[in-house]
Amino acid sequence: MEDLTGDHDELDRAIARGAHAVALARLGRIEEAVGEAREARSTTAGTEDVLAELVTLSDLAEVLTMAGRSDEAAKTWEEVLRLSALKEEVVFAARARDGLAALGWASSARSTGSTA
Repeated sequence: MEDLTGDHDELDRAIARGAHAVALARLGRIEEAVGEAREARSTTAGTEDVLAELVTLSDLAEVLTMAGRSDEAAKTWEEVLRLSALKEEVVFAARARDGLAALGWASSARSTGSTA
């Protein structure tokens, strides 16, 4: 049980770091925000907690967008969309499509992950 709690706490901290990264970016502390978002994402990457992965991946995409790194942001939003489709997470799929649209990217995002 102790190991599970430790993993859960680590994922919670990663989610908090991602949110902190978004706040830093909004304050104009872009490079610090990018580093924080990447660290949060690396903690959740490949875990069994898909929601934690989607949260930190979305935060990273948002920070990259604010940093003006459009190509990297678009690739990250595409990864959010792909993972959302696999796990039928419609909220994150919509967020990814919105993120891609804000970047002006015409991608398969409009049709991928859509169940309607």
